[in-house]
Amino acid sequence: DLSQKVQTVTNLVTVLRVPIDLPPANYDYNFIDPWEKILGYILFGVCVLLSVGLAVTVICFRTNKVIVASQPFFLLMICFGSLLVASAILPLTVDDASDRYTPRGRDIA
Repeated sequence: DLSQKVQTVTNLVTVLRVPIDLPPANYDYNFIDPWEKILGYILFGVCVLLSVGLAVTVICFRTNKVIVASQPFFLLMICFGSLLVASAILPLTVDDASDRYTPRGRDIA
């Protein structure tokens, strides 16, 4: 009998009836697969190599008329910004599914 399994919570505007025996909650934590972590590390490495390599190129050829016209300081800021954005990949790979990290380390990340 459904009327015995329903509990009245409030009757301010309407009567809200919640069943007493709810099914167990099924959580999907969306943990990161190992191949996704490896891909993230590889892409991070590519971004770091490109950012640092292009920054070195800008510094070495800073007297070149094309680099001078493009403002070497501005190009170095772009390289630094792309390096900063790429560094966001590293804390995103910290996952609760791994026992490798302590709870305090996961909270910091």
